Amino acid sequence: MRVRGYPAGVPCWTQLTTPDAAASAVFYADLLGWKRDDADVFRHDDRAAAGLQPVPGGPAAWLSYIAADDIDAAVSAAAAAGGTQLSPIVEDPHGGRAAVLRDPAGAVFGIWQRTTLAGAQVAGEPGSVCWTDLATGDRAGAEAFYGNVFEWASRLTDYSPGDNYYEFSTHARAVAGMRVLTPEIASRVPTHWLITFEVQDVPAHAERAVARGANVLVGPVDAGVGVYSQIIDPQGAAFGLIELAESFKVG
Repeated sequence: MRVRGYPAGVPCWTQLTTPDAAASAVFYADLLGWKRDDADVFRHDDRAAAGLQPVPGGPAAWLSYIAADDIDAAVSAAAAAGGTQLSPIVEDPHGGRAAVLRDPAGAVFGIWQRTTLAGAQVAGEPGSVCWTDLATGDRAGAEAFYGNVFEWASRLTDYSPGDNYYEFSTHARAVAGMRVLTPEIASRVPTHWLITFEVQDVPAHAERAVARGANVLVGPVDAGVGVYSQIIDPQGAAFGLIELAESFKVG
């Protein structure tokens, strides 16, 4: 499905920072069918799927950006709510005004205001970003922060096992998830955002990833909405894979 725009408060774009852009491009081309173009954009067919940012000597990580109509106001709101601005607002070469921030509990995310690119141009099909999750031990703090910055509200889901998975929504639209970590896990796992890609046949994709140097952290398991696995790519960036159950597929 081709996507042409995103309302404010909706995760819209992801970028991979990596110390080895060539190796990362080969890995995700094989795993998700992407092609890296001359502007360091991963493309699914002819549509922008995600960005690629070479960082020689730096860590590898996937970063999720949330859409804003006014990035200056959104950054100011984040600071007022206790967040930390990690980068100035810049003109991102992929086509937006962008800034990187950290929420009060330590999770890093981006804010994106479109100039020529609204965000990912593909969604709702294999090879696209499917979902974004916050893992945190501070549910109330996350609800307050993201509610103030993006007008998100949260609710406990009824489709995920246990009582620790919440869904953020804005303007009656579910936009992201929140997994509440137990105190024991939160003492070992930093608060973080994690993106998940939609695929067909998660076990086969997980095996393919491992054969090309990745590690499987979770699964494949039944996650309520589909079969899920969590992967660390060969450069060290974490991401999820999911094959959605029929009732959760778009369209």
